Amino acid sequence: MASRSFGVKIPGNHDEVDVEAGRTEKDRGKAFRSKRVLTIHNQALLSGLAYCFSSCSMILVNNLRYINVAMVTVLKNVTNVMTAVGEMYLFNKHHDNRVWASLFLMIISAISGGFTDLSFHAIGYTWQFINCFLTASYSLTLRRVMDTAKQVTKSGDLNEFSMVMLNNTLSLPLGILLIFVFNEVDYLSRTPLLGSPTFWLVITFSGFLGLAISFTSMWFLHQTGATTYSLVGSLNKIPLSIAGIVLFNVPTSLENSASIFFGLLAGVLFARAKMR
Repeated sequence: MASRSFGVKIPGNHDEVDVEAGRTEKDRGKAFRSKRVLTIHNQALLSGLAYCFSSCSMILVNNLRYINVAMVTVLKNVTNVMTAVGEMYLFNKHHDNRVWASLFLMIISAISGGFTDLSFHAIGYTWQFINCFLTASYSLTLRRVMDTAKQVTKSGDLNEFSMVMLNNTLSLPLGILLIFVFNEVDYLSRTPLLGSPTFWLVITFSGFLGLAISFTSMWFLHQTGATTYSLVGSLNKIPLSIAGIVLFNVPTSLENSASIFFGLLAGVLFARAKMR
């Protein structure tokens, strides 16, 4: 009797090994992706905390002459507005209505805070708005540079140390120009502060903080984005505003305190809107 074959393939040991190997590779892929996501999240958190510490320390060390720290925290929210608009035009990034509503609240808080500020000074507010514009421009330009670096470099990226070196090197011509414009050499040669050890300690610490801000800014922008970078820069001012009022005995009123709280609340609403 001739045996017939009906084309039914019975899995052998080799097939079982292939199946198991397939599952193993799949599990390995899942574990790798999970580990990668965890690493990215840890890098973003660590870089964000480092940036917050450097930024807050720099503001407290370099307390602004014509404007108090609490109002700096409120007016810094204007940077979020400028950055969000810049991302929309430069990176084709669209924001939903919740984001725009929180940004509108930030503008209202900045205006009301200025009107109720007991220590209002036009020079201080002018410099602060210029600072907001330059900060937004800096974060957007840096994001563009990083995106360009991914396309033109072999590695697809520039590390934070390279970005800090390039950034500080390119800023030297402007710094040298400002030294001669404001006659800083003659002023420093005549000031008695050069003989004060406290002055040298503070100015050295400020220099290290400036370098730290450059590095942590690059690192944080590399891990997140321009709007998140600007947002965290505003949210970390919540404890900073309280510390500024307490440490420097800033005169304030109920209306001004409410404006500051309103601005900080707008920043929290902006954060919630961005996370959705």
